[in-house]
Amino acid sequence: MWTLIEDGGTIRMKPEALRAMGDEQFTWAHLLYGKLGDLKVGIFYFPSRFAAPIDSAVIGALRTFGQNSGATTSVNIWDTRDSEFDHALGLFALKTVPAVVLVTGLQVEGMQPRQPDKTSLYSITIDDPAVLSDLARFQAAINSAHEVLTRSDPKEISSYIRSQKSVAIVAAIGKLAAHIRDEILRWKPKFGLPGGIFVQVG
Repeated sequence: MWTLIEDGGTIRMKPEALRAMGDEQFTWAHLLYGKLGDLKVGIFYFPSRFAAPIDSAVIGALRTFGQNSGATTSVNIWDTRDSEFDHALGLFALKTVPAVVLVTGLQVEGMQPRQPDKTSLYSITIDDPAVLSDLARFQAAINSAHEVLTRSDPKEISSYIRSQKSVAIVAAIGKLAAHIRDEILRWKPKFGLPGGIFVQVG
């Protein structure tokens, strides 16, 4: 099991000998639950290990977005020197970097915080290099994902992810706004649940 450590503008995981969890699977919900308590959206960027131009552009754009989105949106850059970096990727079911993962916070309307494995937390992953490397497309993707996370019913979206109903997710997003639905269909994100369940939309 791990805890989340924030250090100099980046985050990493630290192995910890915590209370026994029995057969309960440790997921990103357990790792982030405390951090998500005061948030509507947590944004986590997993950069490449090459300090590539795409990393600088994405980090700059995300930090600007975070500064202009208020205290309930948190932007976090994962430290690639983290000895647990591969485990972090596994928790979010990431096969490649760079990637951005946006997750619901506990302050989203309709959220019923109970405990990590019984709360309707879900994520939206953007990992298409064509989106990440195109600033205009990336900004539109982040705006759309943020809107979905803050305005959708988390219990409804989580249930659709669990049952692999991508069409139902699209319909639910369409109820928010047609332009958000259309934008999301263009960049084909992955909607996921803690534990590695995910469905691609678009």
